Amino acid sequence: MTAASSVTPPTPLTPALLQPERDDDQREVRASTSRHSAGDGVVPRLVEALRAAEAPIGPLSYVATVDDVIVGHVLLSACRLDAPHQLVDGLRRSFPVAPSPHASECCGVR
Repeated sequence: MTAASSVTPPTPLTPALLQPERDDDQREVRASTSRHSAGDGVVPRLVEALRAAEAPIGPLSYVATVDDVIVGHVLLSACRLDAPHQLVDGLRRSFPVAPSPHASECCGVR
């Protein structure tokens, strides 16, 4: 047996399910985004403001789950693209994806 063949192969990562955020997910989403705002609460307040803002296209909020545990969150909010001859309404990712502490345990996300 060579040294290379004695190495244990990596375990496969658990796939996450991406689904629309539900009202009862918001507490965990707030906790997850709070961990990414340097303790100043800016990111959770931004998420709340984007959810409440009037816009031609409403925000889309998604959570990634593994075994019904939220492991990440992403929010798409309204934007305007300056296309030739017109402005076009669209959606953009509002800030980096916010992984929860569970993500490193199940999905290899840091």
